[in-house]
Amino acid sequence: MATGKRLRTAILARVAKGPRKKRTRPEPRQYTIADLERARDRAAAAARRIENDHGGNPNQGRAGLKRAQLELSGIESQLRFRGLLE
Repeated sequence: MATGKRLRTAILARVAKGPRKKRTRPEPRQYTIADLERARDRAAAAARRIENDHGGNPNQGRAGLKRAQLELSGIESQLRFRGLLE
């Protein structure tokens, strides 16, 4: 008897949820001048890390620098597009 009640409430709970909706994509991030300064600092720090590395692998750390430069260029282009950067 108790099993029947549980089954019935489980079925009712599933029906009460309603249809699933499509997932909406988030809006792209709106960068600010502060974000630009942070990205410049990160790119400069990555360049310093590569310069100060005296290991045998010259390509080590380049991925971090590339990533920082790519993010910096994306922020700069968005700010130029929005008219916040000349």
